[in-house]
Amino acid sequence: MKKYFLIGAFLIMGLFAYNVYSPAVCFGSECGVISSIEQTASLSSPKIIQKQLNANLFVLIDVREDEEWAAGHISGAKHIPLGSLNIETTRELPKDKPIYLYCRSGKRAGNAEIIMKGLGFEKAKGIGGIIEWQQNKGELVQ
Repeated sequence: MKKYFLIGAFLIMGLFAYNVYSPAVCFGSECGVISSIEQTASLSSPKIIQKQLNANLFVLIDVREDEEWAAGHISGAKHIPLGSLNIETTRELPKDKPIYLYCRSGKRAGNAEIIMKGLGFEKAKGIGGIIEWQQNKGELVQ
């Protein structure tokens, strides 16, 4: 129990530090920098993302709240709200495969990336928000 408390405290402090010291807040396509390895991991390319997701090349996680998920999400995505990311809720996820995270605008996905990396998911990456997905004609399911 003490171990989980310490991990939780560490994650909260990390999120606080990130929010205080991050150079800028970005939304959707403004979040810009995606490394060459992750070029196709952008919500601005719905057809590519859907094709790669269907081929099981990565795991896509929606970190929005339950109501947002119910209103519509990307087909094939898993749902773990940002506040619920922990050792237990990520136990089934592969650590050797890229894990892409999205939310509404991109901010929570960035915070989720920090948490996931703290949990040992080195290939976790926030890739933006569902707003960008929809602007680029990406479909949602309920």
